[in-house]
Amino acid sequence: MKLVNLKTGAGLLKMFCLFWLLCASAGRGMAQEKAVSDRTSRWSAELKFGAAVPTGSFASTDPSKADAGWAETGPALGLALNYRITRYFAVNLSLSGQENQRNNAPLISSIKASQPSATSSEVHADVGTWTIGRILAGGYFMIPLSSSGKWNLRPGISAGVLKTGIPRSNYAAVFQGPLNPLGPGGTGTISESGAYKVPSFPWSFCYAVDVGLEYAFDPKFYVTGETGYFYSAPRSIYTANPASSGGVTGTVIIPPPGGGISIADPSALPKRSFPVTSLTVMVGIGMRF
Repeated sequence: MKLVNLKTGAGLLKMFCLFWLLCASAGRGMAQEKAVSDRTSRWSAELKFGAAVPTGSFASTDPSKADAGWAETGPALGLALNYRITRYFAVNLSLSGQENQRNNAPLISSIKASQPSATSSEVHADVGTWTIGRILAGGYFMIPLSSSGKWNLRPGISAGVLKTGIPRSNYAAVFQGPLNPLGPGGTGTISESGAYKVPSFPWSFCYAVDVGLEYAFDPKFYVTGETGYFYSAPRSIYTANPASSGGVTGTVIIPPPGGGISIADPSALPKRSFPVTSLTVMVGIGMRF
């Protein structure tokens, strides 16, 4: 697995370097061309909104996967500041965020499975919402699609940092088993509850690729539509607050974002990677200045 990750990382690095070599070549080839027409400003700002669709392990609800994110489609918002170097190439700095509610079904099923002898059960669970922020810098090409220059195709690539953390979760459950009493004194009823808070991930490297379409309906204003993909893999150990389990006080370790609970010494735990990935579909408006 580690070898695969190294190969994947090397491939991404090569792709990123190749992109910037192409950018440099484009800049040299257009050095004698007037960068931007007299009526077009070099600077522009954009406000975008849309949806973020989790992919891969981040979207998985497989209870056997320790890195399953249980993430569902949610809203996304972005701000970008662009600087046009030539008629065909620009660089940008972007701030973006998204929220993805988690699916509580895996937690509910695992809690019910913990009492196989119960004849009936009632479980309520809140597994929270992923909140993700990204700061990226990169560049994109401007490929004219019309002679008027109003329509442009914008493929781009960027890299930067991502910040997020596993949402806190809690549950309450009641189990009944009249033929096989579960509770003390043979009552046949047992109640349990739990609340988990996991420290946030450290900042992690993130890259993104996207392709957009721009239409200028005014010399200063334009609208955009784009679809993109980003990838990040934070590494950390994941611990809940100090708690008691089975009469033993210690640190509750929860294989994120769920799974079995065990007591362990945090210093002895290895760091693990948890991919955070999404497809984004966004529309927005831009202004040149």
